[in-house]
Amino acid sequence: YPVFDFDTTGNKTNTQITEWNGSSTVPNITKDETGNEIYLITTPEEFFWFVNDRTSPTKVGQLENDIIFGKDSLSVNSKLTKFSGNYSFSGTLLGNGHTVYGINSSTPLFDEIYNNSVILNLTIANSIFESVKNIAAIAETNFGNIIQTTIKNSVVKSGNYAGGLTVQSNGTGIMRQCSNINTTVYGKNTAGGITAISTQTISYAYNSGNISGHSDIISLESLCGLTVNRK
Repeated sequence: YPVFDFDTTGNKTNTQITEWNGSSTVPNITKDETGNEIYLITTPEEFFWFVNDRTSPTKVGQLENDIIFGKDSLSVNSKLTKFSGNYSFSGTLLGNGHTVYGINSSTPLFDEIYNNSVILNLTIANSIFESVKNIAAIAETNFGNIIQTTIKNSVVKSGNYAGGLTVQSNGTGIMRQCSNINTTVYGKNTAGGITAISTQTISYAYNSGNISGHSDIISLESLCGLTVNRK
């Protein structure tokens, strides 16, 4: 792996904590003005539960603070984990401008993000996503809406297709104001800083990561490996 140049600016501190041990906990719930339930995510245990829980795929969750999976915000968790597997997420995950640090995973967070689902204002940083199969940080397949979402100072590495946020984004959904900041994305087949393959519209996207893969299919400033509608 390349040497990580992690971001230590702003109000982030290298405070020592106990790294996540692989457990999960149900978050507290509040209700919005219309009575809809919202899960309030405050710990890595609650984040892991929200992403993996299959009993209510249309649920809504929001981060209340930064989430740290490692022993501090600069460390990757020592435990290699898998997230949701064969599961279609149909809900909403609101990052509220917060960052999830230190994930070490052989899968994306979600296998599939379904139509009308929303991932909004979320950053994944200082993390590793690696597999011999297709890999990305957020989803294998996106049919929904990923907005203002960033992968930062991380590594995404695949023996096949690799994308910074998604492997493929299809259907009528959108990817808007998404970015790859200083994240290495390597796909033995196809790679893209935001997504490897897309038929969706990608708008106002930005990539400063190092993208490498099959030399014939790295294009569009490395935002996307294959066919893309771009604004």
